Amino acid sequence: MNCWWCEKTQSCHEPESWFNQCGEQSAKRIDQCPIKEDKPSVYDPMWAKSLRAYSIAGYCSPGEVSNWDLTAECREETAGFVVDHTVQHHKTLAFGYVGHNDADKRIIVAFKGTNASEDWSTNLDVSWMGGTLYLNECAFGPKRANTHRGFCKYYRSLNDGSAEGGSLHEAIVKVHEEHLDYEVWFTGDSLGGAAATLQATLYGVLTGTKPRLMTFGEPRAGDAYFAKLVMEHTTRSVRITHANDPIPHVSPCCSWIGTAGCSFTAQCPYHHGTEVWYPGSMDTSKHGYQGYAQYHIGTATGEDPQGSNGLLGEHTNIPDHLDYMGMRSGACCF
Repeated sequence: MNCWWCEKTQSCHEPESWFNQCGEQSAKRIDQCPIKEDKPSVYDPMWAKSLRAYSIAGYCSPGEVSNWDLTAECREETAGFVVDHTVQHHKTLAFGYVGHNDADKRIIVAFKGTNASEDWSTNLDVSWMGGTLYLNECAFGPKRANTHRGFCKYYRSLNDGSAEGGSLHEAIVKVHEEHLDYEVWFTGDSLGGAAATLQATLYGVLTGTKPRLMTFGEPRAGDAYFAKLVMEHTTRSVRITHANDPIPHVSPCCSWIGTAGCSFTAQCPYHHGTEVWYPGSMDTSKHGYQGYAQYHIGTATGEDPQGSNGLLGEHTNIPDHLDYMGMRSGACCF
């Protein structure tokens, strides 16, 4: 048993691991790892695996999603879930759905990630004036903030009435009105994670209700002031990053060469919320103690040099982007 709890990082590490900032002197024994009483309020790996299933269900066909006709693994992770509404835009290929689960009293909103050449066009649809700076202003009701142009186009197409199924925001509001005591969660994988972030921000701005937000392999959706807007209008937003996944580091933040810090500056790409970084395997079947893989919970400042940013240019492993929580991107679809 060589796993130790570190109070400073609020996570478990091997005693001699480079990301264990506590050492053996101030760390607690395995019997307090990795669970702590107040930890689930920030991050619960079991719920994260369920949300992973919701996020990758968006890769399935609209018909499969509407009927919740998914693989057995995904149906098991989402038992009790009912789809209330789907929205699809045939030009931007944007797709999102909303539903509720009476078993855990949650409303789930999720989006399709990147699985077609047109989706990659959305990912790469950036104004290159000024290099990787985000110069596009995106609207969130009366609020404005600079975001990736392609992500804004994707999110906007689901809410402007031009999509099949009408406005996704209006559908979410309707479902919440029918389940007022349910917690609202937004989730998505890759491009879908960026869409979830923009949509959750719109929901928070227009309703005054701060939803929960958890994404997987999300790229930087906007600049520093957009990240601030996200954190103002959501509650305890979490981004999960797997090892050397390169997508969370696109577009690169503004930083000095050779440093892991990111500049909190207008137009500079910047992440929102808290990163939960898994530096190794996420396959829970390969881990002994309660089935948990090792993870690092960062600070709630958006960019954490002690997390995946600390790899300094080693974000090159695309397979890490395709596999989160032991579930590959297409694992829900037939």
